[in-house]
Amino acid sequence: MARLKTFKMDYKKHPNINTINLFDKKILFEYLNDILINSSPRNRINYRADLSSMIQVMEHNEIMRLNFIKRIPVLKSIPQRNKIYTDDQQEEIFSYLKKKDPILYLFIK
Repeated sequence: MARLKTFKMDYKKHPNINTINLFDKKILFEYLNDILINSSPRNRINYRADLSSMIQVMEHNEIMRLNFIKRIPVLKSIPQRNKIYTDDQQEEIFSYLKKKDPILYLFIK
């Protein structure tokens, strides 16, 4: 729901569009590219999915003729793994924290 509200706020940047019929793929593509620039590919994919669901409901209710969002390609999102420490490195970190910051040590242990 928050993504749709964000889109509604961005939608107001186009004063010449006063009905849903004037809404097109170009406007949505620009919006998704802004999302990509300001966040991550995974976030863009989530926004695209939410908007596609909304347009699909409008298509089923015959408000729109076609769900053009389906034609916008999905970007590949490669998750980044967290750094893995060796057992020796972990022991060093734990011993350091035990001496310097016992509260943090208890938190991560």
